[in-house]
Amino acid sequence: MGRGHGIEEANSPEHQSSCCSNVLRSEACGMENRTWLPVVELEHDSPEHPDDEEGGHLGHYVGRCVFCADDIPCLGDFVGHNGVRMDPDKVQTIKDWPVPRTQEDLHSFLGLTGYVQCFCPEYASPAATMFALLKKKHKRNAKIHLSDEQLKNFRELKRSLCNPPVLHLPDFSQPMHLRTDASKFAVGGVLVEVVDGVERPIAYTSRKMKAADLNYPTQQQEL
Repeated sequence: MGRGHGIEEANSPEHQSSCCSNVLRSEACGMENRTWLPVVELEHDSPEHPDDEEGGHLGHYVGRCVFCADDIPCLGDFVGHNGVRMDPDKVQTIKDWPVPRTQEDLHSFLGLTGYVQCFCPEYASPAATMFALLKKKHKRNAKIHLSDEQLKNFRELKRSLCNPPVLHLPDFSQPMHLRTDASKFAVGGVLVEVVDGVERPIAYTSRKMKAADLNYPTQQQEL
């Protein structure tokens, strides 16, 4: 057998992570504070890694490696010592997005903005009016026309996501707070951590309420 993995092997990521952790375990390398993501290793000190990896029969594809960077692409975002920021390519795509003219255009726009809604406070409120245009079961290329309110919300979403905040990397040894709020048709929340007396957002979330949710009092909706 070779030392590589098949692309569609279900257990390849788990096996790779286990293998790398065994080769680079802190007891053997004398290093601490190691965190493994699927293809990312975050270290305070790394000069010994090449020797450790060579001894463990591990190799690098240099064309896909990034060393000593302030932040790196990871799981669709950019992660660095300053926090988590939105992928600049996604920001530019949203900035250049024209007013949707078909259901397919609108569906694609809401799909992209929904994927990055953790960077957008109160995402559900402006998006809700546009989702209403997708309720009618027309063909994907069916023509649509945004009302003045929907056009305003479309531009508001673009403005918010073209100026996204940098999300704070959580310190799990410190307390976190969850702030929630409910409107007439949507509910949202933000997870924050207090750093030097200032609340730093870790992630935002929101969604349109279902018909049954609307029957609850505000206090229960916010839960």
